[in-house]
Amino acid sequence: MLIVSDINSMFLPRARHANDLFEGYQVIELDASRLAGVDGENDPGRRHEQFVSGGIERAANALVGRYPSGVDVALGLSVGGTILWRAALKGLPVNNLVCLSSTRLRFETLAPQCTTHLYFGELDPDRPNETWSLKLGRELDLVNGQGHGFYRDDGVFEILRKRLQM
Repeated sequence: MLIVSDINSMFLPRARHANDLFEGYQVIELDASRLAGVDGENDPGRRHEQFVSGGIERAANALVGRYPSGVDVALGLSVGGTILWRAALKGLPVNNLVCLSSTRLRFETLAPQCTTHLYFGELDPDRPNETWSLKLGRELDLVNGQGHGFYRDDGVFEILRKRLQM
């Protein structure tokens, strides 16, 4: 299982549930900023600009080169999901792509040829809309009463528990 962090280099929260949840998987966590060659400045606007002006592409290319035989489960948090989506489009073999709050997907016009599971906070104004979902043939799962950062809470493990029993 490959997990790519969000724009702030954050991964899933550490919780007692994580050990049994990831049992049977070799888990590799990768920092999206490092993959993208984005510097660690504390300016969120500058980091975002570096990602959208080539960083997402650099990170996707890095994954394709680093994992030519592919991954069973790819889990991306926010920008990490967009990076994995693009890597799958570029040829990274992925069986199951799980994206949590990957709002930049709303700009994507092609979908990878793998099983996708897309989760967004119901209250996140930047999530893809129904038109996007229909156009790309991908279902959006909305997390009730939650905004963009729902993946930072322990409740995310219940979502993942269902998905990892694929």
